[in-house]
Amino acid sequence: MLSGGSIQFGSLYGFIATVLLTLATPPAAFSKPVVVVGQILDPAQRTAAYQALGIPSNDKSPQTAIVAFDLTVAISQLGRNPSVFKIIDDGIPEAGPVCESAGPLTGIDVDAVAAKDAGGATIYAQNTLAWAFGPEITPVPGCLSDCLDRNFPGLAGDNPGKGFPGTVLGPPDAIDPDCSGVILNKMPSGFTSLGRGGVLVLLMASGIADSNLVRYIDPVDKKEKGYDLFLFDAGGAGDAAFFEIDIADCNANQIDDAADIARGTSLDCNQNAIPDECEVRSCPEETFQGIDGVKVSFPGGRCSFLDAVIDYAPNFATAACPSPPLPNINSPEAALGPPDFALNPGDITKSAGAVSLGIGGGAKFAFTDNLLINSGDDQIDLVIFEASLDPASAEPLMVSVRADEETRDLICARLNLSCEGNEFIEIGKTSGGTGGVDLDKFFLDRFGQSFKAGELRFDAVGLLDDGGLCNATPGADIDAVGAIFSIPKSKDCNANGIPDECDIKSGASKDENSNGIPDECGDGGATVSFEQCQANVIDVILKNRIHVKAGEFAIGCDPLIIIPVAVEKGPDFPLGDGDVFFDLNPPGNCPLVGLKGLTFGWFNSKTKLVLLAPGEHRILRIAFKQAGPLPAGNCTPLKFLTCLGPAVAPVRNIVTNQNNQSVLAMTVDGKFCSNWSCFRRGDANEDGQFDVSDVIEILGCLFLSDLPCPGCFDAMDANDTGELDISDAVYLIFWRFKAGPQPPAPFPSCGSDLTPDLLPACVYPGDHCASP
Repeated sequence: MLSGGSIQFGSLYGFIATVLLTLATPPAAFSKPVVVVGQILDPAQRTAAYQALGIPSNDKSPQTAIVAFDLTVAISQLGRNPSVFKIIDDGIPEAGPVCESAGPLTGIDVDAVAAKDAGGATIYAQNTLAWAFGPEITPVPGCLSDCLDRNFPGLAGDNPGKGFPGTVLGPPDAIDPDCSGVILNKMPSGFTSLGRGGVLVLLMASGIADSNLVRYIDPVDKKEKGYDLFLFDAGGAGDAAFFEIDIADCNANQIDDAADIARGTSLDCNQNAIPDECEVRSCPEETFQGIDGVKVSFPGGRCSFLDAVIDYAPNFATAACPSPPLPNINSPEAALGPPDFALNPGDITKSAGAVSLGIGGGAKFAFTDNLLINSGDDQIDLVIFEASLDPASAEPLMVSVRADEETRDLICARLNLSCEGNEFIEIGKTSGGTGGVDLDKFFLDRFGQSFKAGELRFDAVGLLDDGGLCNATPGADIDAVGAIFSIPKSKDCNANGIPDECDIKSGASKDENSNGIPDECGDGGATVSFEQCQANVIDVILKNRIHVKAGEFAIGCDPLIIIPVAVEKGPDFPLGDGDVFFDLNPPGNCPLVGLKGLTFGWFNSKTKLVLLAPGEHRILRIAFKQAGPLPAGNCTPLKFLTCLGPAVAPVRNIVTNQNNQSVLAMTVDGKFCSNWSCFRRGDANEDGQFDVSDVIEILGCLFLSDLPCPGCFDAMDANDTGELDISDAVYLIFWRFKAGPQPPAPFPSCGSDLTPDLLPACVYPGDHCASP
């Protein structure tokens, strides 16, 4: 991939170095390299660079050279901000004493790579994606000084990989690379020598944008200089290397392949640095045609379409359209998979493959094996195939999507929004037939914000008829919904660092029920999650299909924001002599730096057999104190961990069944929020029950001014319109006595309001959230 001649840095300041940038186009065709010239900074420029980057000068390594690169033109030609960089030693011995050029500290000595991110913060390499030390070098006889020890691990090729190349991560920290003043037999440290012809591939913390050049006045020519990337060479101005920005993007998702793999957005089961979807696609690219003749190509083929029904709420036989629907168009499963609607004009009752929503009706569907992502440009991201029995009719349809947890947090932080639960975001409208929605256009038009390709991920789609026609299939008729841009879901339920799909594919885990989850991770009949229903208190909720005697779990949180202070019995803890135990500062070895650990557990009884029957139980409560600012509307994560407790027996998040066997529980991460509110919709009088008293409470609040209203207007908003009026009382009466629809979530269990409104903040008794 390299081209051009080798480069000798020599000892002159200001000499130039070369960087080769190549842009990959799917699947593996490379364009002509983009060449960038780098500048070795002189002492005065070095000081200015340290100041511009905002990092202290490393006086322990006065010989460290800094090579600066201006990537403006290259980034413009590449069309994106690179984040993966490959350093390749030129393979030519440095011009210096024969002992040094033949010793183990050969090749370029990489101390650090620094840049500025889009926000102007200094960033460093965060991960090493590949490392190949140059050929083993035989030291010249008589040249084994105290500094050149041929047994130095990883440098002379005798033990490559041990302890390296992590020394290049983070800020520059090389110590005395030229060995002057070191104690006898002590080696320099803090950098990695590549050896002649060695290779090191680094992933930066984020993409490097040419809009954030580090600028300063050059003390030599007094002109303003601007650089994007800085390579700290602990070997001084001695050896040389090619610096290559390799932007392979085989899946055309606008994310570097190496970054895809490192960040988990692509699998690499065979560890060949190529995303698996680029080698063997379980669903090859395929083109599908709607009933209106419109053809759409899907890179992910049949894997691009909806997989499961979340909710189906049609609106048939209304006053505007009293005739009942045809029986062949009221199954929501007909909208799953690729478009397959078959119209039978001679007998419409034999038409099949689509589902009607009714006038004003709706449905919600999920992706289970893939996620919808944004393209990062003006292309259509989501396609809806409508199939009406009257193809000439246009039936408007409102489209919404549900973000996964990571995307939801990103959107809320970027747009300064208050987000709760599994909200669906309305993103646009289609007007019938085969239509599509552009996620990027929605966020740009609505909020003035743009996101990088693949930065937004969604796991579900909501569809709502917007005033359809009254005919044999009233409202919009949904044939299929597919994601043009998508990525496969990647989970690691057994926390072994390998995606579940790779565990199953390699045979390391069995999947006898073919559900895509390793058998050892089956929920075992128990799921544990969090829910906040009081200020500074989190309920631990156990949902179990088996009888449970005890359990133990471990969680982590950000100690700069919240700190756990105690664990107590919850409202559903069995009566008797059961006990709760916890450790607020457990031992452990967690890779998630910055998390404060907590382990806790319980047993139902110390003296007799007490079993928790199958059901939902608010088994424990964890109290926190707030250690740092958490602005209104913001939340901080709570994560289940498997790295806390004694080293030989860490807490694994298990329950004990009636046979005294440990059963792995499925865990669902949660969050602690500043604007907590938890209630049961329809429990207007806040007594924890559902009956006619709730109707009376609503009417009294509305029409009897001498009676105070309860503290939770959301609980009284029975039909979830965002307003409190007589229709809420009527809604409850129809539900209880006229077989009308039940109240929307949160119902019948407690939970947060999933739909934003302008009602006052809810104050609901937390104890009423115990199981009814």
